[in-house]
Amino acid sequence: MIEMPIDSPAWATFAGGHPSATLFHQPVWAQLLAECYGHRAFALVLADRSGRIAAGMPMMEMRSRLTGRRWVSLPFTDHCIPLASSEGALADLIGWLVERHAAGAIPPVEVRWALPERHGVHARQPYVIHTLPLRADPQSQLMAFERTTRQKIKQAEKQGVHLVSFGDRRDVECLYRLQVLTRRNLGVPVQPRRFFLRLWERLIRPGQGNIVLAAEGDSVVAGALSLYHGRAAMIKYVAYDPRCKALPIVRFAVWKAIEWACERGFPALDFGRTDASQQGLREFKHHFRPVEEPLTYSWIGGEPWHPTHTWADRALGTLIRRSPAIVCRGMGELLYAHFG
Repeated sequence: MIEMPIDSPAWATFAGGHPSATLFHQPVWAQLLAECYGHRAFALVLADRSGRIAAGMPMMEMRSRLTGRRWVSLPFTDHCIPLASSEGALADLIGWLVERHAAGAIPPVEVRWALPERHGVHARQPYVIHTLPLRADPQSQLMAFERTTRQKIKQAEKQGVHLVSFGDRRDVECLYRLQVLTRRNLGVPVQPRRFFLRLWERLIRPGQGNIVLAAEGDSVVAGALSLYHGRAAMIKYVAYDPRCKALPIVRFAVWKAIEWACERGFPALDFGRTDASQQGLREFKHHFRPVEEPLTYSWIGGEPWHPTHTWADRALGTLIRRSPAIVCRGMGELLYAHFG
């Protein structure tokens, strides 16, 4: 077993050529996270007798005074399937993690995917994932949406909602402004601004993503950020100004992100993870007729603590909603690096 630098050419080649790999497996994603949050990123790999990688996963070592030391594949990431050339290689990789943790040689490990069942591996399904099969014809895709969603999209167009693009960093600055408004309205901390700027510099500008901005008059009121690698595409963030007529505007923005993916020939679009308890968000995504499946997270060692559905979580939400936006931003700067 080898801890390989995340920017190793061997890992880049293995992750770049594996059919199950997504953007989250590529060195650029883990490097972006390491730069933003200060944690150590590496690739944990199992080599075969010839020295070639047979299995592996991108990993980040998180050290926090609040949540302790742990390995996560990967934090700040919806899902990250371990990559392997065979079931046997994957079993060997997981077996090594279980044995080394039991011996006290490595910290607890969290993998954001379902690992093979065995002693020492635990699992839970805190989230669901939505995947939308895409059609070659965008209009055919539109007609497959739930009827009220088609009506909302037409309503937004009648209101004069239209797409805008600055073609530069102002696109991500607008999206971040909307993300702050959205997260404050929901009562949850917002990701640091530097994270979105790095998304622009490392992924969007080089052509591994897209930002859709919807405007009403001269005001940008909703947006969606999509990322992709190879044939895998995802809507990573959707944001809006809650002071506007959010529902038709948001559906318009999501539709334009879907249309963009259809036109570029992606076979499916990942809508990202949703907390299983968030019925409102699940229902919103269902309006576009994706396939919903449970998303399993696995861990070796103590189950990671997630600060949701607690009195502290509810108190923090109330504070954020009742405070200026700077509090939402400050809480994000303070807490994100600890929980991931």
